Amino acid sequence: MKRLLFTFHRFDLGGVEKAFLGMLPELKRLGYEVHMAFWMPEGPLYHQIPAWVHRHTVTPLYERRALLMSPLRQTLRDVSHGRLGAIADFAAFVRSKIRGTKDIITDRLMRGTFLPDIEFDLAVSYASPHEYLDRVIARHVRARKRAAWIHFDVTRCYASRRSFLSNHTAMDRIFLVSEAARTAYCSMVPELAPRTAVIHNIIDPDAILRQAAEPSAFRPSADGATDIVTVGRISPEKGQAAAIAGFALAVRQGLNARYHLVGDGSDTDRCRALAAELGVADRVIFYGSQSNPYPFMAGAGIYLQPSVHEGWCITLTEAKLFSAPIVATDFSGAREQLEGLRPNHVICPDHTPQTIAAALHRASILPPAPPHPPTAPDLQPLMELIGP
Repeated sequence: MKRLLFTFHRFDLGGVEKAFLGMLPELKRLGYEVHMAFWMPEGPLYHQIPAWVHRHTVTPLYERRALLMSPLRQTLRDVSHGRLGAIADFAAFVRSKIRGTKDIITDRLMRGTFLPDIEFDLAVSYASPHEYLDRVIARHVRARKRAAWIHFDVTRCYASRRSFLSNHTAMDRIFLVSEAARTAYCSMVPELAPRTAVIHNIIDPDAILRQAAEPSAFRPSADGATDIVTVGRISPEKGQAAAIAGFALAVRQGLNARYHLVGDGSDTDRCRALAAELGVADRVIFYGSQSNPYPFMAGAGIYLQPSVHEGWCITLTEAKLFSAPIVATDFSGAREQLEGLRPNHVICPDHTPQTIAAALHRASILPPAPPHPPTAPDLQPLMELIGP
């Protein structure tokens, strides 16, 4: 039986984690033994990992997480408690910062091989770019093959070309979740272009449709208003602030609608304040994080995905399982997911309130469309790398 290892920071309520859960049944069907290794063994979806999956903690990084997140404060604390090596740890952290990668501090903390008694047929940094875990996969596991798996447009988020060259050169393959994401990666690291391959995120449509029928906090509008729904972490890169501004303009222009936001994050307070400032606080409903967002998608009159950047937006793939018109901004992968596959969609060319408002008006008169099931899982590039 082939043995695979996938590393994660933690297991949050996000698209990366949901994509991995969607892939697990296919990995099991193919007969692979799956191991997961976490920097922090926690998160809202951690309990949803099946029992047949082996779980590990990257103990050297987990035990020294305080140093990695607050090096000066932790170093002073370690020195005051007489901890041997504290100054050397801090010096390694500073050298890593100067060099522009996390390699030196990661190598110092790891010291040797992670899970030295296990050899993997493939070891994957699944939430790459994550410099600590990229380095663990590149240098500190026993594996016949190594890979990084990127779910983002690396030109639109934090990513270090130097780190890619330091750690991804040790990878046999770089998996990306869309052609647009691969193009972005190759523009940053053209030297590694020959190692790239695309694997689209996988979802489990039957499970999603079952969950969509479960009770939830969603209450459709009783006055004939159009229910607009967005699911996702509320943060600047997900674009909810621009969506609220566009929604408020559409309402002022006469659109009878309510905006349901499912998720939480660093931008929640700003979005609440913006809704109040624009006079639509009574029409913008914040539900916080929901382990089951699918009743909201099923009940939507319009599904709105206002992301600034993505790789392959898994909530957009999920939304296509339902019949509502879809409005999406022109992030990486949106056209691959919608054009020719979803007749009642509108793609916004920019993030201005005027463009989003116009798209919402247009979508409000579009008819429902037949649900679009996802294509069959295609893990051929992964299987080819692992070998027979």
